[in-house]
Amino acid sequence: MEQAAHGLVFDSMRPNDGGIVAVDAEYHIAMPFNSPGMYRAAADSSGRFEAAIFREGTAGAGACDARVGGPSEPAGGAGAVDSLTGDRGTRSNH
Repeated sequence: MEQAAHGLVFDSMRPNDGGIVAVDAEYHIAMPFNSPGMYRAAADSSGRFEAAIFREGTAGAGACDARVGGPSEPAGGAGAVDSLTGDRGTRSNH
């Protein structure tokens, strides 16, 4: 499924069109994209909780890699990043 999702994004879509969030019958998740960033999120029963905009480590100055949570860190925990202000450890509803 990962290869099929990657192929769709990189072989069928124009560069910088964005990407897809794909889920197969066994609930495997793939989120390939061909642009500088793509708003995306995924959660599963194994404890995966992920929300991001940019590829990890590529967010520009002032930009926010909005990955939060994980098996040992619930959403809104110490690693949470407010996507508008960049503040860590707090959540707001804007």
